[in-house]
Amino acid sequence: MSATGKITGLRIGPDYLQFADTLALAACSLLVALDGFVGRFGTPEEQEALGALVNAYRELHEPLGASPR
Repeated sequence: MSATGKITGLRIGPDYLQFADTLALAACSLLVALDGFVGRFGTPEEQEALGALVNAYRELHEPLGASPR
């Protein structure tokens, strides 16, 4: 609404940015839980595969132009 009380814009629909944040947090939570489980009960092959998955996920969230770790 503007200062005069007129409607200047109306937003109808889902908040996709909040949805994306929720999905990212869910993926992080899953990776943390999976890391703990595989670290304790997993085979060496599973631990290696999880490490590769975590690194791939980390690369997705690196800012463009950032130096790799």
